[in-house]
Amino acid sequence: MAANSPMQISDITGAQGVRHGIGPGDLPISVKRHGEGPTVLLVGGTHGDEYEGQIVVAQMVRRLDALDISGTLICLPRHNPGACLAGRRTDPADAGQDINRVYGRGSATGRAKLISDFVTDAILPRADWVIDLHSGGVSHEFVVSGNVQAAVGSDDDLTMRPYLHAFGAPFSLVFDGSDHSMPHTGTLEHHAKSFGAHAVSTELGGGGRVSAASMAAARDGVMRLLGAIGLMEGGAPPPSPGPLLEMSGERHTVTCAAAGVIEPVAQLGDAVTRGQTVARLHPDDLSAPVDLTAQCTGIFACIAATGRCDADMEGNTVIGYVCETITEGWPAR
Repeated sequence: MAANSPMQISDITGAQGVRHGIGPGDLPISVKRHGEGPTVLLVGGTHGDEYEGQIVVAQMVRRLDALDISGTLICLPRHNPGACLAGRRTDPADAGQDINRVYGRGSATGRAKLISDFVTDAILPRADWVIDLHSGGVSHEFVVSGNVQAAVGSDDDLTMRPYLHAFGAPFSLVFDGSDHSMPHTGTLEHHAKSFGAHAVSTELGGGGRVSAASMAAARDGVMRLLGAIGLMEGGAPPPSPGPLLEMSGERHTVTCAAAGVIEPVAQLGDAVTRGQTVARLHPDDLSAPVDLTAQCTGIFACIAATGRCDADMEGNTVIGYVCETITEGWPAR
């Protein structure tokens, strides 16, 4: 890979070829332009404790010279460099700002502002697609999934389903933040959509680690998705689709209201029914365990990875999600 130099907008919009550089806030960025076709922004490391995206996008950067594409591929392997190098969700130098909550909101400072402003000004107006690779980080563990932000049954949801199918993760999730239960305002994905881009994200496991399964899903899914977008020849055909899930509101949360140790009872990916115990809280006062139950029938899709709930009796803390299965318009396995 060529030596890094300051990256300019002209490096993204200019002559064909491969360029590697550094944007504001020590942002590593690589671009390949060849022929006519879509412009795709491929992102890892939005949160520094989510590792699959960092690995996969860096691998793509090292392949750029040999990659046969028709269009433009922009790679950000460390979207939040300070967080990635610290192995933390946020950059320690940015006072805990979550770069995935500042896009389009005018609230960023420090490196988060430099990076989000550069991506907003230099990249998003030119991007047809954004692929932002996430996992649950150190705090949560999810089923391995490809995701879109949309209201279930909306035109946006239905338009993006073939691309979720192409990504081919074991699960697919439709997030709906319209009732503000899912904080999508300020995310790169939400902001990209305001520019007219299509956006796909992921939850590739979590627990502050990677696995062979999460890496395979990320690598294979990105190649299939780039093929479906039309940037390049895709990889192997996707497997038969796994469940399509809805995560959109309080009925999908599993909560606890006291401090203690969390004991999972169900396995991630299990089908569960409303009222079923999916986890158990062992309170700090050594009183009897409290069953934590599903508020709907669906798939146990996420559990806190920390092993503790630090809630007090003043309110509930979300320690997991049970997501309803969408069957209409989605092929069965």
